[in-house]
Amino acid sequence: MNGTYKRLSPCYTGIGFFLTLSLFLLWGRLPVLHAADINWSVKGSIFFIPEDNGLEGDPMPVLPMPGFSAEFSLPYNLSLGTAYDLYATYYGYSSTLGRAVPVAIENRSTFVLGNLLSFYASYVMNIPALTASGLRLRFSSGFSVDARLCLIADGLEGADLEDAAAQTAQVTSYFWSHGRWFFPFTGFGIDFVKLGNTWIGVEGRVWYPLYRTWSGDTAPAAEGWRVAAGLRVSF
Repeated sequence: MNGTYKRLSPCYTGIGFFLTLSLFLLWGRLPVLHAADINWSVKGSIFFIPEDNGLEGDPMPVLPMPGFSAEFSLPYNLSLGTAYDLYATYYGYSSTLGRAVPVAIENRSTFVLGNLLSFYASYVMNIPALTASGLRLRFSSGFSVDARLCLIADGLEGADLEDAAAQTAQVTSYFWSHGRWFFPFTGFGIDFVKLGNTWIGVEGRVWYPLYRTWSGDTAPAAEGWRVAAGLRVSF
């Protein structure tokens, strides 16, 4: 598609990260939250969406994904947590494949703002002997709801805009049908630097396309999986 692209939408990811970081650094100082024994974290991840669509779209999107989490401590190093992660990319709808596919900016039809809301249980294993401050291994498992907001891509006119509007309706219908918004996940992390009450570490998460067991999707096996890896600061 043709049209002049306005540099607007992708920058939301970076803005969202800094707003999130500022908000939770502030909240981390509120005594009421410490009294409730809630542990806060901010995260900066790289988000991978594997894709196998031939020539109908683009290869796997690799996206920045800021986020935060809150975990309520339980006995035996267990926690119940919730997390929010944000990502953004462009999609189109392939009539040949019958599904939404990621596309390059010059072929954009739909701007997708992904809102991953997760609920999970986690376990922390403390290993005090390996470093001066010790190490923490973190294991988590739960599910995410991907509330994808699908908008007509910016900067399109005329026939391109009409086609984008039609594709956006198809992309929205595809993502919100047959439970394609529901993703169980597992995660693993290592905290290796401790500064006061703050831990710095890395984590990885994998989301599974469970919806494929009932949706009847015939897409290649790679479609629907998600992987994220990045840094995490906990306080």
